[in-house]
Amino acid sequence: MPGPRPMTAWPPLEVLEALQLELSTLNAQASRAYTWLKHKIGQRQKPHLDCRRAILQGIPGFWARAVMNHPQMLAIINDQDEDMLSYMIHLEVQELGHPRHRCKLMFFFWNNPYFWNNTIIKE
Repeated sequence: MPGPRPMTAWPPLEVLEALQLELSTLNAQASRAYTWLKHKIGQRQKPHLDCRRAILQGIPGFWARAVMNHPQMLAIINDQDEDMLSYMIHLEVQELGHPRHRCKLMFFFWNNPYFWNNTIIKE
């Protein structure tokens, strides 16, 4: 595998620019490989995640309990929030781009007295 070019008689800024171009190319290749690998792993995980989702939906109050057991969430949740969470049936987190600086949280609910939407999305 070729490495960086040895120093030449070229002006240092031109050498630096050429080296940066090579690094940019390597970074683009790595990003494509990461995206492809993430897609392939996602395909293999999907049946397992679907099965897990079905099992969790059959456990009454699972998501309310899971959220209430999180130490940071416990400090900001009140009794009404806890009752609202009892209607929650699924939670999905979707990464928005690479690197993982942003994500989309999708909360899925049964019909409930708190809001009309069955899905609430927060980015």
